[in-house]
Amino acid sequence: MTGVFPFIVRRLLAAIPVIFLVTVATFYLGRCAPGDPITARTQGKASPETVARLKHQLHLDDNVLVQYVRYMGEVLRGDFGTSQRHVGQSVSSIIFPKMWISLQENLYPFFLTFGIGMPIGIYLAMRRGHWQDPAVTALLLVLSAIPVVIIIPTLQVVFAAKLKLLPVAGWHGIFSKNIILPTLVLTVPGLAGVRG
Repeated sequence: MTGVFPFIVRRLLAAIPVIFLVTVATFYLGRCAPGDPITARTQGKASPETVARLKHQLHLDDNVLVQYVRYMGEVLRGDFGTSQRHVGQSVSSIIFPKMWISLQENLYPFFLTFGIGMPIGIYLAMRRGHWQDPAVTALLLVLSAIPVVIIIPTLQVVFAAKLKLLPVAGWHGIFSKNIILPTLVLTVPGLAGVRG
């Protein structure tokens, strides 16, 4: 059986064990991380009776498998529990606004990567055998090979510290100057892959 639909089905089926392993690893790392919900809530000043009561309330005295099944059930309902660092706040209320910002920050790079990369690819296909093809390809590959830990501080030093043209932090919406540096960092490395 060939075609796009069977390919998509195979990919989705192959993703199931990966998602399962990721959730198991996340659950395990959460249990092994330093600190625990009881200490975070009580700041380590609770009596043994209070600790035992809180463990029961939070189901931390259940079997590990039962805890994992409950954890997955809550995750599938969109309930990620309460934050240990920000006591009283749900994890959802902390991460979802940040995810919305991340989505907005990735809109420009997504469209620019394809909007610039595809025309470059078409141009280079028409110039195959000429000097432009290897020259532009080499330039794009060099730009895509620069590690993010190098390109981000370099752009911040040049455009923010030296030229004072762009801010280095903060978020003021998708049409603000704050979006320019992240857009550059996320767009340039992807051009080599799209033009191919």
